[in-house]
Amino acid sequence: MKNSRNTRFAPVVLTPIRRDDLALIGNGYSRQEIREQKVLPTHGIVHDIGRAITHKRIIIRLYLQGLLVPEIVRRTDHSEEVMCRYIKAFEKVRMVRDRLDEKGVLLER
Repeated sequence: MKNSRNTRFAPVVLTPIRRDDLALIGNGYSRQEIREQKVLPTHGIVHDIGRAITHKRIIIRLYLQGLLVPEIVRRTDHSEEVMCRYIKAFEKVRMVRDRLDEKGVLLER
């Protein structure tokens, strides 16, 4: 039977965290990305693989928040050309989505 005498304890470090930061961490951002307000070029991000939040999703989120392309470029370290390509593709998808009925069938124009 385990009791406090024969149980090994590990040190724990508690760090205060803001509620906003907690939400960002839950959405896939690292603490360093939050602190620096910049997307870090990890292997998963660079190659758009793995469970990490993709740079495309981050870019579109910033775009939907109303940030201008130069600011998104600065925050994400992507070229303006790439940024515009992502936004253009997103707008095409959104346009089609807006033309679907509740069953997902494309409506006539």
